[in-house]
Formats: sequence, structure tokens, C-alpha cells
Amino acid sequence: MTAQKPVHPESKPVPVAETTEEISDVISQLETHKKAVVIAILGAAVILSLVIVFRGLADNKHLAAAEAYSEAAKTRTVENLDQVIADYPNSVAAGNALLTKAELQTTSGKSEDAQITLLTFIEKYQKHPRHTQGLLAMGNLYQVGGDADKASSYYDRILKEDPESELAPFAMIRQGDLLLAAGKTDEARLKYESIMPAYRGSAFFERIEEKIELSKVKKLPVVPEPKKPTPKPATKPTPEPTTVPAKSEASKPAKSPASKSSAKKEPSKKPAPPKPPAGEKQAPKPPKN
Repeated sequence: MTAQKPVHPESKPVPVAETTEEISDVISQLETHKKAVVIAILGAAVILSLVIVFRGLADNKHLAAAEAYSEAAKTRTVENLDQVIADYPNSVAAGNALLTKAELQTTSGKSEDAQITLLTFIEKYQKHPRHTQGLLAMGNLYQVGGDADKASSYYDRILKEDPESELAPFAMIRQGDLLLAAGKTDEARLKYESIMPAYRGSAFFERIEEKIELSKVKKLPVVPEPKKPTPKPATKPTPEPTTVPAKSEASKPAKSPASKSSAKKEPSKKPAPPKPPAGEKQAPKPPKN
């Protein structure tokens, strides 16, 4: 007789009856909840369709906003950029329009207006892909305006909020410029040297080297401002003397010889003494010697 192998309890075949019963239970449950399952499937399909539709509408709106900004940027007018901001609020195109508007205001000498525009962009468009650019532009405005503390605060925000940004080295360069302007040459040199690896082989590398060499100078030369020319007192023009042209001898009328002879011949006549009035006697004449 051959010994039967023991059957493992886990490999014991399931009776067919039990399997059939379980399948029938599942079928009966599906039949019972058939309506609910169909409704759930239809609801999911509707939601998926709405998501696709709204995504398409959003893409179309985004495309229209991008085209509107492109046309407004070509005109380089603040009015057209404001129209994009009003028509497509909170969009990427509206944020781009704000940055371009601030650039136009800066180049036209309206620094205060540019600060207001950049502040609107920085506060309302914090998730904009060019948000770091807005921080850098604001820092530059304050640095040019002579407010080193506010300029440095915006550069610090770039390094804190987006240290991996491609503009982070620019912020560090500007911080070095602030230190150099304040006479902190050693700190400025350390700042420049820390960003050299990021610009090695680029066009900015030589510029950074120049700044490092400048920071090694202990006392920066001060170039005096050119003196303003003193205005000369206004002098009244002296009038030119009016000369009367001398009459030439030729212009004088020639005297005829007859007039000369008559002038010589005629004796000079003395005026007769006045006659005394009637009734008066004449004074006796003096005796002749």
C-alpha cells in the first residue's frame, strides 16, 4: 500500500457549492444596486466631461489673454496694458502686463508710479512665474533711489523665497554693490566671491572680477562733482554812434562869379538911427574936433 500524502489545509479545494453561492450573492447584490451603480458611473462621466470642457475653456481664455498681452506689449503704451489687466485679472498675462507697465514707467522717469505698479504685482501675483523678477525690479528701484535698507530687504526675499532662482545670483551681486557703496569692502568681496562659480564662463564673470578688484581698494577714490558754471551778468549792448555823413565839397552848390562880384561892390549899409517921436527935441550933436 502506498501512503497518501497529507493535504495542506490551505490547499484544500473549495467546494463548488460554496463558490457558486458567493457568485450568486454578488450577482444578486449587483441586481439590487444596479440603478445606483449606473447613476454613479454616469455621474463620474459627467464630472470628467465637465473637467475636460472647463480645462479647454481655461486654455482658450489663457490663449486669448496671452495674445492680448502680446499686442499691448508691442504698442508700449500704459493704456493698452491696463486694458489687459482689467480684461484678464489674476492671469499670467495680467501679471506680465504689470511688469511691462512698471518698466515703461521707470524708463520715463516715473519711479513712484513704477513702485506702486510693482507693489501691486508682488502682493497680488505671488504665484506668478515671474514673481522673482518683480522683487528684483523693486529692489533696483529702491537702490537707485538711495534707500539701501529697502533695496536689501527685497533682495533678501529673493534668496529666501526662491534661492534656486536664476535671478538669485543677481540679487547677491546687488547686495555686494550695496556693501561696496557703504564702504564695507571686505564683506562686499566675500559676497562677490560666493557667486563666482555660478557665473564662471559667462559674460558676467569678468564684471564680477572687476568688482572684486574694486573691493580690494581700502579707500575708494571720490570723484568730485564738476562745478557748475557761474552765469555771467547780462550786459546791455552799447548802441553804435550814429555818424552823419559829411557833405562833400561836390555836393555844395557852387557860387556863381556874378554873385561874388556883386557881394564885393555893394557897400555895407549901416542901419539908420531911429527917428525921435514927434514933439521931442533932438539932442544936440557933439562938437567936432
